[in-house]
Amino acid sequence: MSKNEYRAALLILGLSQRSAAKFLDIAERTSRRYALDECPVPILIARFLRLVARNKLTPQDATALTDDPLP
Repeated sequence: MSKNEYRAALLILGLSQRSAAKFLDIAERTSRRYALDECPVPILIARFLRLVARNKLTPQDATALTDDPLP
């Protein structure tokens, strides 16, 4: 995921870099580094952001999905 894709996903989700850090459970500095292309976005985070953005889920919807225990 490029820095532009990362930024676009945050825009679609209505997240700032700070709120994205909380949403993704990463450090704020890490979110900034992704946005500046100082380090690569891990594949699982990239896939998660693409999935959430493509399906137009809100961060609350996505959090609810990930917090549910598996049957």
